[in-house]
Amino acid sequence: MDNQPAPCQEAFTEASQPKDSYHVYRSIEKICATAGGQIQFRIINSEKTGEPIAVLFTCQANNTQSPIFSCIGRRSGS
Repeated sequence: MDNQPAPCQEAFTEASQPKDSYHVYRSIEKICATAGGQIQFRIINSEKTGEPIAVLFTCQANNTQSPIFSCIGRRSGS
């Protein structure tokens, strides 16, 4: 998760082992809730193959739906 906002880096660092999608998601979700938001996500598919290549996580403020931070998780090798 290089070149990501600080909360994204923190989520990856604090995620439990193994650093799989479940543990990283739970860590991002916890950091977002602490910031007063909830996680929304969108799967990004390859234009060529239609296969999933990344997930965009956005922490949106509970009261305004304004984004607090966003992270992108890419499939290994993408």
